[in-house]
Amino acid sequence: MKKNNIYTFIFEFDEGTFIRQENGLNLTEARNSWIKNLVDEQGLNFKEKEFKKLNEHFEEFDFVRLADCINVWCQTITLKRKLAIINVVKTVSD
Repeated sequence: MKKNNIYTFIFEFDEGTFIRQENGLNLTEARNSWIKNLVDEQGLNFKEKEFKKLNEHFEEFDFVRLADCINVWCQTITLKRKLAIINVVKTVSD
């Protein structure tokens, strides 16, 4: 049986920091869950087009592993004409 991992997503956008943890067997599974759960984040006010853009972005670009770090990734994207920075840390394996 494969172990489930916990990933911590740190999302910097529009002068706000949004932190959320997601479970997944791998980073891709956790990322997909994180995008779906962004709907619940107050203050973002994302519309369907922002979620579509996030999904399309990650179909083309994956997270980049930070040099000299273990289990830490980063990605950037422009949403609503503003820079979004997404950092991810693999926090725990069950």
